[in-house]
Amino acid sequence: MAASLPRRVGKGQTMMTDSPGFEVIAREAGFVVVDKAPGLDFHDCDGCPGLCSLVRERLGERVFPVHRLDKATSGL
Repeated sequence: MAASLPRRVGKGQTMMTDSPGFEVIAREAGFVVVDKAPGLDFHDCDGCPGLCSLVRERLGERVFPVHRLDKATSGL
């Protein structure tokens, strides 16, 4: 797990980078941009939460993805 480091994102918000496998890059009204590390499934798999579940848990609200990356792929 990454160390908890503050990161400034959109409109003066500070997010923490303590979630395994992804980092929140930007957050505005109506959308969130995350950087997914390789090796993290997009969907829940074999009892492990995927990116969507982790983002939902981290933000405390529902998320509706508009783009997905395969497990081996990293990026925004």
